[in-house]
Amino acid sequence: MFGNPNNFQTEFIKFKEADFESSYHAIFGQPALAKFMAVPHYPYLLLNMQGPNGVLSFRGDLKRLYDYDMEAI
Repeated sequence: MFGNPNNFQTEFIKFKEADFESSYHAIFGQPALAKFMAVPHYPYLLLNMQGPNGVLSFRGDLKRLYDYDMEAI
């Protein structure tokens, strides 16, 4: 489920859990992105998808990503 109580989208997806340390909380492949009809913008660390009351946008934080990567290493 992505979004907030006013604007959200819920889909059920099957996934496998990988047992490794990483800075990522989840890694979605093309089937999951297609089910959510999400559009990733990798250079901007942005994920957009359609919600019932407009577009849902999720932004990444490059500094936080770098810090997590350094901690995982």
